[in-house]
Amino acid sequence: MADAVLGAKKGQQAPQRYCNADRILKRVAGKGGVHLCGGCMDARGIAASETMDNPERSALDAFAEATAPAAKGPVC
Repeated sequence: MADAVLGAKKGQQAPQRYCNADRILKRVAGKGGVHLCGGCMDARGIAASETMDNPERSALDAFAEATAPAAKGPVC
């Protein structure tokens, strides 16, 4: 959501000590877990061809559906 869609932009060169979001997202994408808000992508001028492999262009409805079960889990 929002600027987080930029984390899936391919070709990023993070300094050695910094977290490389692309590397982390690739592990999650292999399990079908990366969804990018299509409206957020459009607002930032990011085309699907500019993102890492296998993200799913999604909408806020899908985000709400995916996160709703977490709200029913135990509270720490």
